[in-house]
Amino acid sequence: MINQLTFTRFIAAILIVILHFGGIFKGKISFIDDIWEHFNLGVSYFYVLSGFVMIVAYKNLEKINSKKYYINRLARIYPLHILSMLLVIFFILLEIINNNIPKLAVLNHILLIQAWIPRTALTLNAPAWSISVETFFYLLFPFIFSYFKRISLIKTIIISIGFCLISQIIYNYYYFNIYEGFRKDGYFLFYNPLLHLNSFIIGIATGFLFIKNSSQKKYDLLIILLTCLLITVVYLSRNLFIHNGFFAPLFALLIYFISKNNGWITKLFTNKKLIYLGEISFAIYLLQFPVFYFSKYSLKLLTIENELTLFLISLITLILVSHLTYKHFEIPVRDYLKRKIK
Repeated sequence: MINQLTFTRFIAAILIVILHFGGIFKGKISFIDDIWEHFNLGVSYFYVLSGFVMIVAYKNLEKINSKKYYINRLARIYPLHILSMLLVIFFILLEIINNNIPKLAVLNHILLIQAWIPRTALTLNAPAWSISVETFFYLLFPFIFSYFKRISLIKTIIISIGFCLISQIIYNYYYFNIYEGFRKDGYFLFYNPLLHLNSFIIGIATGFLFIKNSSQKKYDLLIILLTCLLITVVYLSRNLFIHNGFFAPLFALLIYFISKNNGWITKLFTNKKLIYLGEISFAIYLLQFPVFYFSKYSLKLLTIENELTLFLISLITLILVSHLTYKHFEIPVRDYLKRKIK
């Protein structure tokens, strides 16, 4: 992965954690309140980044070795997914997490199909719905890669932008004219993997654009302006349906110019400690629910009730647990699976 992009994964993951558990910060600044509920756009960013990074990783190949590719992808995401699911189940049984275990939920999570089935996307470990979506993208990637390799860059970009625009028209029409809330069709609209494919494809197209010309310049000012534009558009678009790839083109531009940048932002983002935070961001994202619930439960037993204190200690705990998990679980299990399955 391009080093300066790695830390951006941490930023996206932390925004999602703040959305889920940082309620203490709401009500302080009206502008922040207006964009708060859209911190989940970090998930769309992950999808764009995933498509981009995978093209960069496989750029020298004409055809992907499907068996090797699928083994690598499975070894990357599956062990931590199962671990986080088991932790959530354990804490539900201990009544640390106030939830239930719906029928077939465990099987759906094991098969990574929970995002496909109405009303099951957020069962057990809720953030894992996006891993179900990502798995679908991984399955499609060799075929998309092969197709885009055969056509020109211009056609790739036109197809990707066209797909994104058409999908947004459909999503917003559906949201404002047919959508009846989460009781009926909300889970389909918000979490179905097909409805997030636009973000992944935009990322893939951006990856092809990058490898066509990967020369670097100083783009610090442009990156700052794009970030400000992104925040402004989030604020102005808050009444639109922006959950499913609405910001994919802006995310793609950010990713593209961060990748091509050799200015001070790149020097900052390539700090080894910041890169490492990006490397453990997958664990931060998947472990946020079990760690936060257990941490807050334990702290309240110690009569610690201040919400800010609870959040900060829980966040630090999450980062530490993610570090330990990455070092002593993710990497060893991933390497073991790669050796054994081969």
